[in-house]
Amino acid sequence: MTSTPYPDFEDSPRLDEDTISHLRSGSPNYPSSSQVNKSRKKLRSERVLGGDDMKTKLDAVRSDVHNIIISVLNNEPVSRSFSSIYKSVELLSIYKHSEQAHLADFVFNAIQERLVSEVVPEVQATFESLTNVDESYCDCITSFNKCVESWTKCLELLEQLLLFMNRSYLLHHPKKHTILEFGIIQFSLQTIYNEDSLIRKKIVILLRKIHILSRSTNVDDIRDLNELANSFVGTIARLDFKGEILGGSGLEKILLPNYKQLKSTWIEEGNDYLKVALDALSAESSFLIGCGLSEQVVMNILKKLKWELIFQDFSQVLDISLTYMIQPQNIEYLKTLWNLCQSSMDDYAVDSCRTFVYAWGCFVRNDIESTIRESKLKNSFLIPELVASFDNLNKLATECLNDDAIGFESRNAQSKALANKDCNNYVLLQLSKYCDNFFKQSRKTKDVNSFAQFEKEVVTVFKLITYKADFMLIYERDLSKRMLLGRSFNLALERKLSEAILGVVGEGDEGSNLRAMFRDVETSRSLYNPTPIDCLPGVEFNAMVLEKKFWPEIPGSGCDIALPNILSQALGEFSCKYEEQGEKHKFHKLDWTNFSLHQIVLLVEFDSGQKELSINLLQASVLMLFEDVDEIHYNELKMRTKMEERQLKKVLSSFTTERCPILILRGDVVIFNRSAELKNARTRVPMTREREIDATDDFSKVIEKNRDPEVRAALVRTMKQSKSILYAELLANALHTMEQRGTSLSVHTVKEGIEYLISNEYIRRDADGVTLVYVP
Repeated sequence: MTSTPYPDFEDSPRLDEDTISHLRSGSPNYPSSSQVNKSRKKLRSERVLGGDDMKTKLDAVRSDVHNIIISVLNNEPVSRSFSSIYKSVELLSIYKHSEQAHLADFVFNAIQERLVSEVVPEVQATFESLTNVDESYCDCITSFNKCVESWTKCLELLEQLLLFMNRSYLLHHPKKHTILEFGIIQFSLQTIYNEDSLIRKKIVILLRKIHILSRSTNVDDIRDLNELANSFVGTIARLDFKGEILGGSGLEKILLPNYKQLKSTWIEEGNDYLKVALDALSAESSFLIGCGLSEQVVMNILKKLKWELIFQDFSQVLDISLTYMIQPQNIEYLKTLWNLCQSSMDDYAVDSCRTFVYAWGCFVRNDIESTIRESKLKNSFLIPELVASFDNLNKLATECLNDDAIGFESRNAQSKALANKDCNNYVLLQLSKYCDNFFKQSRKTKDVNSFAQFEKEVVTVFKLITYKADFMLIYERDLSKRMLLGRSFNLALERKLSEAILGVVGEGDEGSNLRAMFRDVETSRSLYNPTPIDCLPGVEFNAMVLEKKFWPEIPGSGCDIALPNILSQALGEFSCKYEEQGEKHKFHKLDWTNFSLHQIVLLVEFDSGQKELSINLLQASVLMLFEDVDEIHYNELKMRTKMEERQLKKVLSSFTTERCPILILRGDVVIFNRSAELKNARTRVPMTREREIDATDDFSKVIEKNRDPEVRAALVRTMKQSKSILYAELLANALHTMEQRGTSLSVHTVKEGIEYLISNEYIRRDADGVTLVYVP
């Protein structure tokens, strides 16, 4: 295109400054009226004289500017310098105000013609070629972005060349847009807002496609895909001035269906759903802000996405992902989730914190029960594993989530897990066994640090036990064995642990037996260890006087036996000395029938030399009969000891083991083996154990028996409320009440409770024999 020669305004008659004074800056001069009239007359004469020449030059400038506008819109190169074009536009604009309006109208008409003839058809052709979205979405988006970018650059160049008019006229006009704004608006109206075109529908399809691909976790080249998505959404954001596509409701219609589809896929893929959802929300926030959307629009969209992805089915997604979320590498995600829960009441009028706390409690309970089951299978020490699990869960609750409600729920769930009927007895037994094993270790392993850790673990578990009285029964039984039969009983450490346990129990009746046991041992050690016995000069006699009602039931011999005279005299002498201590002791009866608890050290001569044998009173009653003879008939032994046959066989079998071959059985004759070879100078001869009963079953019976007062109290409460009730109904109510408390009882135990209340006249049977009536 040949440009019109630029008119030489320097050589032309200059326009009168008064003619363009309305466009000049600075303060105006105010001439006299005569000067004004003279000037006006002169101006008219100048216009008449130079009018045709000036009009010709203006027409040339106007035509030149119009040609440049057309050239720019046609993407043709500009042959003149920007400064000269700018000067032409400026001179044309300042000549008359109407020239700016005419120039603006020409620009807008040219933009419209260019859109209709070239740009819009090109965009339509791009989208018409989109037949298969899955295959050609990338090419279509790239082509569309290039079209918009080319059109935008064209408008920006045009705006730059027409800068004077754009700023001085269009920018401040109340009804007109700037060149760039007008061009973009018209482009949008004829493409994405054109109801007769398929462009908008296909743009929405492409947005959904590119979005769901960019949020999928199994797409290759995700970085390139994200860049394509960002550029496409950014382009639509510039065009969507009405907000119908990327505005609140428009964008929600695109995003929500995508996330519903992704949600089902993510849930099926694994237990990391919540982590993936939180990552998607973070990425979506950055993406939308990066696309130029307002903060308010982004916040509204994210609020609906959070509801869709997280809080709509919050219980379900927590069950799926909570185990994964507490792993150390995911703690920050857990904190973020908890923060979202705290704002859910304001956002959705839903208290998600309660749902989270409940799910947390279920998780903690399942985790503890799982730890117990695994310990059963591995037959490992349960208590250290339990405490490690407690510490980890409590640390998460207090340090990471930092909320009292979660901390309370965590402890409550741990307690419920230990009270589970499938776990309760096992945990109690394991805790007592853990204590027993520690105190039976060699003294070298029981230093201050190890005891402090041991004490912490025991007290931690004990605090969480619901039925502490049940553990006290087991603990007291094991403690009594260590006190009475232990070879290296550590009174100081045992008392320290017991005080820690009593500190949890308090000053109630539950700890009275434990306190009395230590009192008896300490009193016996101070008063009766040793006690001089006249009939046994030179023999150290250490007695332990125990108040029987405070000690666990210790199996006796079942009947009295005939002790050797010297031993019988020694016990009688001690009994006399005990009664002489004061008035109250005269009414105490010392029971010596627990023969297996009495320990004696006998000096025995063998061919290999003198040996010390540590045995109990039953064993001593048999062995001392061989002091003067080497052989005794079995029947004679039975007659002289007055033992039951079962007991006598147990004693004899303890002396005929490979380790302690002290006696030899030849038919019905028992022979003392003087040639027995004993490895140590002092040998402990253990009694042969009978077939062991399962400790768990044994303790279960003890615990169930200990529940008698609780069962009776439940029965009395039911009777007070009902006044009269059928026997079967009372039985069912009591079982249901105890089961709700986590206590599993047999029907026989409840029936025993009912019979106890009837016999003690708390309730009575009615005349029909099936109705029970409460006795006030």
